[in-house]
Amino acid sequence: MVDFYCAALRLVVEIDGVVHDDAERPERDARRTTILARRGLRVVRLENARLNRETLREAILPFTCPLSLQGEGDGG
Repeated sequence: MVDFYCAALRLVVEIDGVVHDDAERPERDARRTTILARRGLRVVRLENARLNRETLREAILPFTCPLSLQGEGDGG
């Protein structure tokens, strides 16, 4: 189970709280991310303590906006 999932973007958002401070947790999280990636999912991890609307927006924005906008208007 993941914290949040957007099927349209194939994007998983994991909110890491104090349970992720455990010494073994980073390795487990990395394995889990690898498993999800093998299924074609992209994973964003955010710290619960720093989570707010703006940090969430900044984290998912690269997955929602077309990258082809760069260079528009300059003849490129």
